[in-house]
Amino acid sequence: MANAFFRQLLLNITDNYSRGEKEHFMAKNIFLILLFFTCLVTAGCSDSSGSSLVRSGFEGGGDSNTTGNNENPNNNPNDNLNDDVTEDDNNTEGGGESQNSGGGFYFVPGTNIPGNIPKPETPKIPPPPSGGEEEPVEEESDGEFLGTFKWTHYWIVFEDDFPGAKNTKLVHWKDCSVIAWVSKNYYDQIKVEGTGFLSDGRLINKYGNCPSACNMSGYKCFNEVDKQEAPFGHGSQDNPLRPYISVASDVNVVPFGTVLYVPALDGVEMPDEHNMIDYAPFVHDGCVVAEDEGSSIDGYHLDFFSATHADYLIIDEAMNDIGKVDVYINSPKCE
Repeated sequence: MANAFFRQLLLNITDNYSRGEKEHFMAKNIFLILLFFTCLVTAGCSDSSGSSLVRSGFEGGGDSNTTGNNENPNNNPNDNLNDDVTEDDNNTEGGGESQNSGGGFYFVPGTNIPGNIPKPETPKIPPPPSGGEEEPVEEESDGEFLGTFKWTHYWIVFEDDFPGAKNTKLVHWKDCSVIAWVSKNYYDQIKVEGTGFLSDGRLINKYGNCPSACNMSGYKCFNEVDKQEAPFGHGSQDNPLRPYISVASDVNVVPFGTVLYVPALDGVEMPDEHNMIDYAPFVHDGCVVAEDEGSSIDGYHLDFFSATHADYLIIDEAMNDIGKVDVYINSPKCE
């Protein structure tokens, strides 16, 4: 008996609440709750009568009041619980929204009396403080692109690395005097590379074609270098060459003294296999200077001064035997 009645009670309570009638929740249901307890005490309700009473308690209420007429023709005292319902509360004509504020309900602790739970407010999340976000770091420009260049190396050669009969003379460009007798292999190497050490420790530079007074047509003449002034030889304008900084270029493309940035060189460690360079080893920053030229350097071609052949091999491997490089001028990385 009571089970059917209680189920009907809960269904009607839920139905009323879901339709947004929270304002009149207590008025519509207090009578039904009291009726339910009376039935439990007196056992005077049947399933049919209990269910019908519950239904009548709601059907005679404000659900039917859609015109604003609150008259009670049946003089049912229970229906008068809804007399405070106004037209604005229940009139759904014209597609008006219900007055549901989105809350819930609960039973008051220690009782079976339902009460309203207000809809919780959405917490406001404050905006992040100004300046809290890190600004992206712009990458530094490589500079103005000059072109893609052929990339080669040159280095100092040592007479002791080229043994053999010393049957070839090295002649001074100024007075045609003999500087030294060396092997043909060593002569062929130094006329290409331009700078070399003799077995006795002297440092010599290629000067160019021998003057006619020397009667050595087709031969290259040389000059002995002051190692205090230029420990690695002279460049094309008698300037000291600097390993890993000086490059030979075609002056019609890259004028003497031009600072260049070569990204492929940036980050490569420069060795010092012969313990000759006081600033090596170091990690290269990619910046080089046009401080030399050569007869075989033509157009878009740079020849990198790599100190010695042993150093060249290490650098070439680190650069993956690269044959062409991109070259930039006016790079902020070389300022």
